[in-house]
Amino acid sequence: MRSVLDITCYESDGITRINHLTQWDKGQTICFETFGLTSPPVVHWCNRMSEEALQVKSSLKNNKFYVDVPNSLLQEPYPLIGYIYISESNSTSETVAQIRIPLKQRQKPSDYYYINNVDFVVSYQVGSFEFTTGSTAGAKTYTLTFPNKFKSIPVVFATTNQTDPQNYAVSITNKSQTGATICIYNNENGVDKKLTVSWMAIIS
Repeated sequence: MRSVLDITCYESDGITRINHLTQWDKGQTICFETFGLTSPPVVHWCNRMSEEALQVKSSLKNNKFYVDVPNSLLQEPYPLIGYIYISESNSTSETVAQIRIPLKQRQKPSDYYYINNVDFVVSYQVGSFEFTTGSTAGAKTYTLTFPNKFKSIPVVFATTNQTDPQNYAVSITNKSQTGATICIYNNENGVDKKLTVSWMAIIS
């Protein structure tokens, strides 16, 4: 176990030291020294109110690691923390350094619209949604959008809260890095039922 270093970060020019970022800005990229690492690490971005850190892969350019700051965190009025995280093997992973960036608060621009600017490093995601079958037997589809984009196309599973697979079945089509189509089959005529569909997407 090594000591966690506090490291300096720079603007995308690789020269100008970052003293703060500004709330509601978008598309911000920072860079930092390699401090002896040879492979680009993952940066776990969060703030003091975050329940989970957002994992973003860095890249090596001109002897520095570059990484995007998630726009979602720049919506919030809290200083940013970036944990530099490396995986040395399947069983050994370690936080080796951290970045702390003050955030300058400001009013939300009237024309602000959110754009997801990063591909998060995720291995699985789970969720659920409510679905009404309608009173006519047949198949209906639901377009599922993953909360975060996968780095490759995942395996997707889905089940309903109904115990009778002969009357209610589920299949998955059109899988991509960003979502899938869930088809729910209803064999009961005259029954308008609300189902809870639970799903899991995972990179194997």
